[in-house]
Amino acid sequence: MFGINIILEERYNKVVPKPVNNCPGYDMKYVSAYMRNHRSDTDLEKIIKIEKIYDYFSIIRSYETPWQWAVRVRGTVQTLLAEKYWNVYYVHCLYAGFGERIETDDGYFRPRNHKSQMAICFDCWKLIKITDVKPKKMYFSRWCRYAYEVKPEDLIKYYWDNECSKANTEEVPLEPNIPY
Repeated sequence: MFGINIILEERYNKVVPKPVNNCPGYDMKYVSAYMRNHRSDTDLEKIIKIEKIYDYFSIIRSYETPWQWAVRVRGTVQTLLAEKYWNVYYVHCLYAGFGERIETDDGYFRPRNHKSQMAICFDCWKLIKITDVKPKKMYFSRWCRYAYEVKPEDLIKYYWDNECSKANTEEVPLEPNIPY
């Protein structure tokens, strides 16, 4: 399992195009350019095939509520993850979406999943609300300059820190009791 970070930087976005959405892994053109530049050993066709499976399960049908959708897809998604069918967009949760996905000759476009702001957390398997995240300013020593970056975990970090029953943040080790 791996995630794709979005980097917003003028020179970098000439090699890897500026994404259409600030949700890591959402834009398959960005993903394919990222793979060509950073992961040459990855099978892009297999990744797109897996993404399509998850996108199919991410769509809330017209007669379903978000709760009904979560009940319908939770078991199947658990099975996919157990069989190591990981993807680059649904890294930490399955985003709910409305509408059908669109497939074109030059690429693959998914439904506007992030508009619903609902998802199923892969840690606690609860239906949650996801809010948009602003890119963080980071220093990249390789380029010797600052750029903006969004990581997949940034989208769900607030939930992990405040509500998830299986917290996924780093724990600060306690100092040992030293008698004085």
